[in-house]
Amino acid sequence: MSNLKWTFDLKQHTPMIHFQPLDKGVCLRATEVKPRFDRFLLENVHFTDQQKVRWFYIADDGGLASKMKLRFCVNGKAERSYTYEKKKGGYLERQIPKGSSTRINSLYFGNQGGREREDFKETIFCREGIKGTILCFDREFLEIIKKYIPDFFLLNNFGTRQNKGFGSFSVADVACKDNILTVVRKYEPNAFCLDYSILGIGQNISADSRLKDISFLYGLMKGGINNTRNDSGQYYKSAIFRYYLEKNITHEKKVIKSVLFDGKDVSTMENPYFVRAVLGLTDGYVYRDNMRKGRVSVSHEDIKRYSSPIYFKVLDRYTFLFLRQTPEALQNAAFIFSLKGRDPIELKIPDFDIDDFMGWFAKDFNNKEKMEDKRTGKLIRGSLRAADNYKFVRIERLKLRRCNG
Repeated sequence: MSNLKWTFDLKQHTPMIHFQPLDKGVCLRATEVKPRFDRFLLENVHFTDQQKVRWFYIADDGGLASKMKLRFCVNGKAERSYTYEKKKGGYLERQIPKGSSTRINSLYFGNQGGREREDFKETIFCREGIKGTILCFDREFLEIIKKYIPDFFLLNNFGTRQNKGFGSFSVADVACKDNILTVVRKYEPNAFCLDYSILGIGQNISADSRLKDISFLYGLMKGGINNTRNDSGQYYKSAIFRYYLEKNITHEKKVIKSVLFDGKDVSTMENPYFVRAVLGLTDGYVYRDNMRKGRVSVSHEDIKRYSSPIYFKVLDRYTFLFLRQTPEALQNAAFIFSLKGRDPIELKIPDFDIDDFMGWFAKDFNNKEKMEDKRTGKLIRGSLRAADNYKFVRIERLKLRRCNG
């Protein structure tokens, strides 16, 4: 039987961090997309045993892979971010290609500390879209692929740092607001979203601005926002810290300062836990203030990495937050905190319900009433304009809501 061919167009919503940005014709990689799409089909389509034999084969990893071919090519040219050229004493930024580049968003920190050219990464953005081509031997199977691939792209990002919104695409002719919400509600019933249409300019907000908003929003959740190095005294306390304080749990930051640096006994701390880990792991914290200096390393014998349970997806007027449950191996896991010259301490990860936290955070984020620390007078939650930081006026006007609410 001859090949059955189907082509479709992809719209790119945010830059993708590509591991080979200098390659000719660089764009979305079929080797990344196809295995994930195969898993998506197997999870969401009820294939009979006979259909699995006809349309799938056993891959090298023991899983099933579909008997179809997928390839992508860029329409026009892919714009690349700044890259780096080695000079005496360090690196010098230069534009590639000249006059057609976009600086990488600060939310991606993988370029920090690199020593060789290959250590650096760049973003690519296909402003005119990408052409996808599928070759299949079976018309019935091709119809199933055509039905599900638009949903697949509405739910997934690609490339590095994809959980923070990079590498977002959608099938061009189905990226309408009604279809987007219908698909999200079907597959991600607990999702939250920001709707940019409230600003009156909707899709005209740049991809870079959307990624900056994600960076700020996630910063409010996990680490807080600290701009106290300037004279404005801006400080927005971590939402996850405040969430657990209401549960009478002491977060690791306070434990580190009190126990590892100040020498107090950990038994004097009330319900000490490794709180920030519920939103993603780190391997250490560096302190450089006048009272405390040094690096606190964080380690576990088996658990080395864990991505955030919040997956950001940018689609036209919406930024979605898809929620993932904490892996079983991470639940109640104990991590070792070490500082040179001090006895290490052990802190466990607290119980965590991502849906409960997001409901709490949405209510907190949407409440713009000013809240100050009674002891220091610093802003810990409330209007982002309260500290005269007009950089965040855009996100100040947005509301975070449940998609099914």
